[in-house]
Amino acid sequence: TYCMDMDMSCTDVAVTDVRMLMAKNGANGAKWQWTDAGWGGDWLGLNDAKKQKHLFNGVKTAYLAHGPCLTEVKYDGAYGSQREVNFDSTVRTLRTDDYARTFTTLSYTFDKKTSAEGWLFKMGRTGGYVTPKVAYGNVNGLLKEQAVPLNLKRGEAYLKKTTLSGQGPWWVSFPGAYHDSDRDWGTGYRAMVIRSYKAVIGGKEYLNPTIECPVYWVNKEKKASLDFLLTAPEGVTEFGPGDQVSLDLEWITLHRHTDDYYGPNKSYRQHLTALPSSWQTTYREAKGNDLKISVDGGVVKNNYPIIIHAAKPEVAVTIKGGVGYVPIRFEGLASAHGYELYQRINGQDQKLDQTVHGNDFWQTDYDAQAKTYKITYNLPLDGLAESLWILKKAPIKQPVTEITPV
Repeated sequence: TYCMDMDMSCTDVAVTDVRMLMAKNGANGAKWQWTDAGWGGDWLGLNDAKKQKHLFNGVKTAYLAHGPCLTEVKYDGAYGSQREVNFDSTVRTLRTDDYARTFTTLSYTFDKKTSAEGWLFKMGRTGGYVTPKVAYGNVNGLLKEQAVPLNLKRGEAYLKKTTLSGQGPWWVSFPGAYHDSDRDWGTGYRAMVIRSYKAVIGGKEYLNPTIECPVYWVNKEKKASLDFLLTAPEGVTEFGPGDQVSLDLEWITLHRHTDDYYGPNKSYRQHLTALPSSWQTTYREAKGNDLKISVDGGVVKNNYPIIIHAAKPEVAVTIKGGVGYVPIRFEGLASAHGYELYQRINGQDQKLDQTVHGNDFWQTDYDAQAKTYKITYNLPLDGLAESLWILKKAPIKQPVTEITPV
């Protein structure tokens, strides 16, 4: 669903491909075929004094978790031949049954004066793809939806630099987008949720993101494909030593209507039936997974995906909100075994059991630095306004002593 090429062996961008999850070409389309939700994207896209793009320099990669519940890969390094910009990042994907999500946290630290013309993150550069609408908003809903007109020219900034107002999470969506070909495979549209944003430039703090949507491609019918750029704040023309930008982003790919989706998630299917090709699908994810977490017996390290550092043998987590299967990871555990997760329903603790082929619904990873373990689950939170989950030590099974008759 999401391909990266940090060596840039295929192209000159970091995100090389993005695909749909459980998508088909209409009611009669085949399952498990190729899908399309627009092409890839990029991380930092700034140029040097010779108008050449700053490329990766000295990147180190650490595969910390391979899944299936929650993957985690860290990338640290720099941009530019003189290491003008240092960065550190974490990329995660999850196990789910509705639509693909990729979580990216990025932190840029500027060591040398650098032009701010370009982008901090990019979604797009896609030929053969049509984006008929662009919509954007914040935690309270829609700020603006625009139909993309005909007769735009490639390179034209259709949506010029715009700072998203209000409180986050902010979001940008291209509802109803489709590939402009006769390929018989599933097609859908991409969207971005900006969970948090902070820039400190020249000593000034910016807490609202600035976006731009230029035209990348136009077909024979004059229908355009827009890119999405997360840019430097309005009025900022260069970064200086000590400037920093921190981003927490979620890239999602969404089905246009029910006939394109063959997954089992009833809540998502009902939403698609009621609101096909709608900005409200993106807002549903942005608002619904703006989780409020409280913990007894541990510390919250991240709200979404949920990451908890366990401080006691029993950890109780109260969650307000949730859309889809939400990853929850408990860190700092003394053992890889002997834990079970329960949901408290009407005062009764019910063990989470998503077994299909035996013990196959949870994930354990070893933290070599801390010499502790992490256990990850995926919580079915659709339709739950609030839920309580408790990680407990599993009951010790007493061995059966066989008595031999004398």
